[in-house]
Amino acid sequence: MALTSPPPYFNYDDAAAFLTPQVLVATLDDLNNGPAIIPGVSITISPAAMLVFNRLANLACTRVDGFLKRVYPGPFPIAQNPIPANIQTASLLWFRAFVYERHAEYVKVYGSGPRKEAMEFCEDMVDSKEWLSDLVGGNPPGNAGGIVTNCDPRMICDAQDGSNRSGDF
Repeated sequence: MALTSPPPYFNYDDAAAFLTPQVLVATLDDLNNGPAIIPGVSITISPAAMLVFNRLANLACTRVDGFLKRVYPGPFPIAQNPIPANIQTASLLWFRAFVYERHAEYVKVYGSGPRKEAMEFCEDMVDSKEWLSDLVGGNPPGNAGGIVTNCDPRMICDAQDGSNRSGDF
């Protein structure tokens, strides 16, 4: 997937609905060099801003694929239509983090919050807390950790390798 091609998991209108059109135009059009009409897009932005959008959006989608590769078999990017809702949400969260990091005023207001939110959402998908119920052919990943009992309800093993045991034994 080329960085200048349209992103696989969301389009410009999805991003505008997620961030608001005003924020999206303000954060992408660095040169403020006038609008261009993009076919299929309800908001007009410059070609340079559309290039920035495609690069950041593809980077966001690639970041989500990187997380999903740890537990889902692929292929990536997922070509299912419609895109699973959690994958689209995770991609938009990463996109928002990348867009905000381009501008100092957003970093001052939000700090590392958008990046942390995107990271936590993706980790939840990988750790089976948010699994992709609408992914065709994808089984939820196995539980990594959780409660393990061994014929006694008082024994709890809360580490993957069994090293962190707690209970009243």
